[in-house]
Amino acid sequence: MRITNGMIAGKYSRNLNSAISALDYYNNRATTLRRFDKVSEDPVSAAKAFRLRRAYFENDNFHNNTSNAENQMLTAETSMRAINTTVQEVATGDIMKAVTATSGLDERNIIAAKLRKTMESIVASANTQYGDKYIFGGSDAKKPPLTIAQDGTLLYRGVDVNTGKLVNEDGAIAKVGDFKISFGEDNGQSFNGYTINIINDPASPVAFGDAEIEVATNTITVNLPNGATGQDLQDALQSATIDGVLSVDVSKITVSGDLTKEAKVGTSAISDRVDLNELAKETVYIDLGLGLSVSADGNVNAQSAFNTSIPAISFLGYGMDANGNPKNIYSLLGEMATELEKENFSYERLTSLEDSLKTQSVDLLSSVTELGVRSNFLTTSKTRLEDATYNIKVQINETEYLDAAEAIMDFKLQEYIYNAALSMGSKVIQPSFLDFMR
Repeated sequence: MRITNGMIAGKYSRNLNSAISALDYYNNRATTLRRFDKVSEDPVSAAKAFRLRRAYFENDNFHNNTSNAENQMLTAETSMRAINTTVQEVATGDIMKAVTATSGLDERNIIAAKLRKTMESIVASANTQYGDKYIFGGSDAKKPPLTIAQDGTLLYRGVDVNTGKLVNEDGAIAKVGDFKISFGEDNGQSFNGYTINIINDPASPVAFGDAEIEVATNTITVNLPNGATGQDLQDALQSATIDGVLSVDVSKITVSGDLTKEAKVGTSAISDRVDLNELAKETVYIDLGLGLSVSADGNVNAQSAFNTSIPAISFLGYGMDANGNPKNIYSLLGEMATELEKENFSYERLTSLEDSLKTQSVDLLSSVTELGVRSNFLTTSKTRLEDATYNIKVQINETEYLDAAEAIMDFKLQEYIYNAALSMGSKVIQPSFLDFMR
């Protein structure tokens, strides 16, 4: 086969272009230190990189959740320690030791004033905010959890901490499925003791989408078609007809929750009382990377997430004890102050209240200790997540990036190859007639 100068020149040109392309490739690698820029360059490493980056962002989110929860717990712990200090001064300190059966009214009034100052301090600490959240509000962090009624009763989210009676705009409530139905402050006493039935029955005398209040049986029947939502439930209740004599304003009935969810059939008693035990055990879970899972009934598995809820009544106490004394620390201090301010005060009654306060102060100290344990768990979790983040970054670096020395050596080698190709050109390509003419 005859080899011409044109063939030699053409092949040399193609090889030189390949060398230039390779030089550009290795120059880019040495500049960016990336192993690949396109998925097609290394599909296996690219797939691994995608997995690692997803894990990195998830871990970063878990770390942010943990850090935020840790700061919230530390703020809560500071407030609870302040409450505990003031309560312990009353329960075990010298304040009450100055009171005897023969103490005069003036002396007792001075001590009563100290107790009422302590009560104010407790409320202020329990209404502490972290950012824009009230940390002791349980599942409702938008409003101050503790307020004082006109008669001096302590309310937790509008509920009497001693009796569980609603003293807010809800009046009376019922819980059906995912929804809370509030009957309004003015309607509360009228509906207290009623039963609400949500049905799906085409044969019912109550038409689909309607509600009827039957006074004779203290029953509210709401007939909803398939697929009806919480909004449909509220609309039906606010336009309910009344069978009998009952002076209420049905337009004040409201439904809270996600009103876009389906309203399911169910029955619930309507009451102006709230289960204080349920309020004290409310949960608000966040995902810390513990394998968040949900049970068949839709509840978060407690071991798979962290509960950030700290209802104020969970450590201040609620309800009444066997002696008829409040189990709430604020209420106990209030009754002690009231007893001290009486002309004919009872030392025995005061002693009984003091004993109850000492019992509750022990429970308060236990709550502070428990919160410290939760804070330590978050600190440990934060360290774990930081270590995980570091390990993921190392893996990302090994998967996507080159060692600088290796990248520069590869570039220098390719540069040498390119320069060698240039020098070979003058030997491979034969001189032309014009070259001779020079």
